[in-house]
Amino acid sequence: MAQSSDSLYTGDEYRTHNPDWHEEDAEGKAAQILALLERADMTPASILDVGCGTGGILRALRHSPRLADAEMTGYDISPHAIAIAVEKSPPSMVFRAGVAAVDDGPADLVLCIDVFEHVDDYVGLIRELSNLGRRVIFRIPLDMNLLNVFFPSRMLSLRERLGHLHYFSQTSAIATLQYCGYSVVDSMVVPPVSKRGPGVRRLLMRALRRAVSLVSPSFSVRLFGSWSLVVLAAPQGLKSDPDG
Repeated sequence: MAQSSDSLYTGDEYRTHNPDWHEEDAEGKAAQILALLERADMTPASILDVGCGTGGILRALRHSPRLADAEMTGYDISPHAIAIAVEKSPPSMVFRAGVAAVDDGPADLVLCIDVFEHVDDYVGLIRELSNLGRRVIFRIPLDMNLLNVFFPSRMLSLRERLGHLHYFSQTSAIATLQYCGYSVVDSMVVPPVSKRGPGVRRLLMRALRRAVSLVSPSFSVRLFGSWSLVVLAAPQGLKSDPDG
């Protein structure tokens, strides 16, 4: 399967910048995933999380009655993250270091949460995910916004701290999924989920974002960024609702 520049994640560099592997955001991201599943009235019996990190999202999803009995498997190329996932998770959840293969599917649902913006051949990855599941939920940071364009240092920070190699707007993200052979079943733009304590500048940005959102939510997304797009997508040829 296509993958990113491995050394950033298999070595110590990414772990140094992000020691918690963003696990503190897992509950918020899981809630967004559950919202899409509920809107689609979808109860997957098997879930495959590609780029699972320390497994926090899968553990959060396990608490939902809708997914309490689902078979859950997570893959990540970082052995450090997988070691933490195995330590923190119940034996019923499977975590493997490496990349998922066709033999691991098809799952009812594949998760690709904040992943493909890190990957060299992101188009190849998105296409290969269609072989792993009947439905795929993508979460895509909307890094392409006016603020980041006017202040390029913000883009460089995303690359240095988070390893983002590609930047998307809502329009380009949807167009990319369609180009890769998916139909969009449902989607929603979601606010940041980070629980990090806000500094003064972050509080000011939050207030500005909220004020502009009252006038035009879509313009606020295009102007300020920090939002993400969550998409429930069907690989080509699987446009009808799956059983279950």
